[in-house]
Amino acid sequence: FPEMLLSRIESKSPAGTSRTEIGSVNTGVYMQELKPLFTQGSLKSTDQPTDIALIENQVPMNAETNEKAALFYPVQTADGIRYSKSSTFSLNENNQLTINGRPILSTDRQPITVDNENFTVSENGTVTTNGRTAGQIDVRMAEDVRNLKRDGNDLYSTADGNDLPSAAGNNQVAYSLKQGVSE
Repeated sequence: FPEMLLSRIESKSPAGTSRTEIGSVNTGVYMQELKPLFTQGSLKSTDQPTDIALIENQVPMNAETNEKAALFYPVQTADGIRYSKSSTFSLNENNQLTINGRPILSTDRQPITVDNENFTVSENGTVTTNGRTAGQIDVRMAEDVRNLKRDGNDLYSTADGNDLPSAAGNNQVAYSLKQGVSE
């Protein structure tokens, strides 16, 4: 109970006792639930080629919850595919694009390998390095964010164990990727 009522009990005579209310005391603040916020954050230009912001131009509303769907980057982990909203990428020892050391997946479900940090990312997520296409960064959509559960630092998985559908080519979704920008 976050609030308790305090009383004083006194013995007035051998015949009985009396009870006097003193007041209430609170046991402090507590958190009942932590709910992540998946809305688009503010954008900041960094001019770093490994910062790639995912900009939600149009996403459908969930009719049941009246909340917007959320877009994520799929990453490969030892436990399978997880999802991240992080816009800070890096290269691992194999020159794969990663988020927190986990390879980002392309639309063909493969890691994207570049030659070095001199790569470009188009608005649709196509990665080009030294004149060749390395792949297209996949973007996944969670239509109902209640199906997501936190799975580590900036990672989410689905509670039902199913993969989120790709937003690439979905005519209900409009997004763009912006290189050199952090969310």
